[in-house]
Amino acid sequence: MQTNKPIIRFLKIAGTVALIIIGSLIVIASAFLLFPDFFVNRFAKEKIEKAFAERYPAYSLSLGNIHYNVWGNNVVFNSLDLTSKDSSFACAAASAAIRGVDWWKILGGEDTAYFSYLASTRINTENIVLSFPRSHYELRCDRLQISVPDSNIVAAGLAFDHLLENSKDSNFTCAVASAILNDVDCLRLLGGEDTSHVSPFIRAHGNAEMLMFTFPRTHYELRCDRLQISVPDSEIVADSIDLRPRVEDAEFFADSKFRKTRFRFSVPQTKIIGYDILATMREEK
Repeated sequence: MQTNKPIIRFLKIAGTVALIIIGSLIVIASAFLLFPDFFVNRFAKEKIEKAFAERYPAYSLSLGNIHYNVWGNNVVFNSLDLTSKDSSFACAAASAAIRGVDWWKILGGEDTAYFSYLASTRINTENIVLSFPRSHYELRCDRLQISVPDSNIVAAGLAFDHLLENSKDSNFTCAVASAILNDVDCLRLLGGEDTSHVSPFIRAHGNAEMLMFTFPRTHYELRCDRLQISVPDSEIVADSIDLRPRVEDAEFFADSKFRKTRFRFSVPQTKIIGYDILATMREEK
C-alpha cells in the first residue's frame, strides 16, 4: 500500500495541473467570445498587415479598428487604406465588412492554393475612393458589394472625376447611379489568379443604370439610361442615348472666337454585336 502513495500523489498533481490548464483555456475562450475585438486588434491586425505586405510587396495596407462577430463570422473594419509604394495608386474605404470566410481552413493551411476558404465570402464596403495621382483622376463609389457564392459584383454611386481644381481642363468625367456584374468568377478574382488574362470575366454579364459622361473642354454631356454588356455574347446594348451641350447657348458660343456648330441627337437604342470585350479589357489593339 505504501508503494501506491507516490502514484496517487502524482495523479493528484497531474489532475490539478490538468484542471488548471482546462480552466485557463475555458477562461481564455470565454474572454475571446465575450471580448473578441480586443484579441483581434491586439494580436491579429498587425499580422494581417504584415501578411499582405509579404504577398503584395508593392503595396502597403493600413487597417483601422476591427470588430469581429464570432457567432455571425463577420469582420468589420472601420477604415481601410491601401497605397502603392510608387505613389501611383491609393485606395481608402470608410468601412469594410467581410463575412463567410472559412478561418479554420486558413489556420489549418488547407487548400489555400485554390482559395476555397473564400467560397462563401461576402464583402460590403462603403465610401470608397481610388486615386490615381499621376493621371490626376479619382474613382469614387458609395457602396460596393462582392458575393462569391452569388458570382456577382454590385456598385452604387460611381463617379470618375478629375483631381485638379480646374475641372475644365479634364477630358471627361463620368457618373453611374448603379451597376451590377453577374456570372463573375469572384473566387478567382479575389485570389488574384490569372487576372492578367481577365479570366474571371469570361462569362460576365453587366448592367448599368443612369450613366452620364461630361466633356468639360467641349461643353457636351452624354446621357444613357441603361447600358448592358455581355462578354460571352460579345454584345453591348445602350438604351436612350442623348448627346447635348451642358451649358446655355451664350456660354457655348462665347467659348470660341470662330463660328462653330452645336450638336444634339437622341437615339432610342444602340446595339453593338461581335465586339471583343475581353480584348478591350486587356488593352489589346
